[in-house]
Amino acid sequence: MTAMRKRWMWLLGIVAGLIIVVIALSFFIDEPLRRYAEEAINARLEGYTLRVGNLDLHPWRFAVEVSEVTIAQDVNPEPPIVQVPRLHASLHWRALLSGRVVGEIRVERPQVYLNIEQIREEAEDEVPLQEKGWQEALTEVMPLQINVLEVVEGTVTYIDEKPAEPVHLTQLNLRAENIRNIRSPEDKFPSTLRLESTIFGSGKIGLDGSAAFLAEPHPAVKAQLRLEHIELGYVKPMASRYNVFIADGTLSGAGEMTYTSASRVIHLHQATFEGLHLDYVY
Repeated sequence: MTAMRKRWMWLLGIVAGLIIVVIALSFFIDEPLRRYAEEAINARLEGYTLRVGNLDLHPWRFAVEVSEVTIAQDVNPEPPIVQVPRLHASLHWRALLSGRVVGEIRVERPQVYLNIEQIREEAEDEVPLQEKGWQEALTEVMPLQINVLEVVEGTVTYIDEKPAEPVHLTQLNLRAENIRNIRSPEDKFPSTLRLESTIFGSGKIGLDGSAAFLAEPHPAVKAQLRLEHIELGYVKPMASRYNVFIADGTLSGAGEMTYTSASRVIHLHQATFEGLHLDYVY
């Protein structure tokens, strides 16, 4: 065996050994990382507690997978307001072409649950929601700034005062890009946003537009709005607070929505009511 061949054999052996060591370490480091992430986030949050079931680090793909994540309000812990069966975070390779090292997150089948007691508790809290440490908590544990967010088959449930029927959004899919404003730094709404969901079982709702996720004190959105066959009977309890009593009917329409710190406007260019039964009582 020549000297050159021996050197190559040694190099290959060293590389193989390093690969084995890294793979072995990835198995042992998952649990310490899970505990660190959970403790770091909870140290920043006020009024909420996060639990992480499992964390799997994939160093070769620059990715991490997290499963069985829950977020609960401390005063009303049951049920948790957020449950995420699986979350995948990885390096956003396309952004490297712009010289930026950022990440993307894919959230699969998240469930969001809200009820009127949780909403009232939040409204009465002296600390505003935007000051409860969410941004700092995520920054604490995420090695990369997030530039792409994708939500797949999400579910949102809101329960108002009885006897109101729960408000359900199912099959919610969302994709937001350029969150870190890499491509268009001068644009007021630099991020692309697309959302589609089923509401009240048979209706459809969609948003297609842009957003400013880094706006203060909260993200801003400007998008085209699409509504298809929305059952109005489900919003009866909320409408009754404004002396409007809805017994039946559906709404379809198209328009635009603007949500910023300065204005909150929904402007329907077209609205079609079918089978409407509505009373205004003063």
